Amino acid sequence: MFTLKFRKILRGLSYLTLVCISLLAVSSCGKNPTEASKYGFTLSVKQIQTKVALNEKATFAACLTNETSSDYSITDNGYPIQIFIDKDSPRRHAVPADAVIHVVKSKESLSQTLDFTPTEKGKYILQISAHFLIPDGDANKEVSIKLDNITVTCR
Repeated sequence: MFTLKFRKILRGLSYLTLVCISLLAVSSCGKNPTEASKYGFTLSVKQIQTKVALNEKATFAACLTNETSSDYSITDNGYPIQIFIDKDSPRRHAVPADAVIHVVKSKESLSQTLDFTPTEKGKYILQISAHFLIPDGDANKEVSIKLDNITVTCR
């Protein structure tokens, strides 16, 4: 009887410990990403079409540039620049969770393109952002840059 009660207490403590660790991990994820300008990175659109014909291919391109005089090893999910296009309104997109390290040399740019062929007439919303971790002393800081949404019209 004592051992059954003891097991229930241990199980309860193990669940409580798991919840505490989970909350600690979530709270350290960084709700307020570090300002990109503090680290000298810029995100820009290099190629864009705001009007596209039906069934005609359009290519969108963006660049993430290290404007500093230092080289950085950034950690991201394999896609430091993310480009998405959605019909009518923006939505959230799932991205891979793998950790990849890119070395971005001083004044160097990383680029990403998206080919898009509309199959319906209407309004599309283009979203361009960059998300990565950068070394900051003994820790990594989250850097997040999001450009304003761009409306693309298919006629």
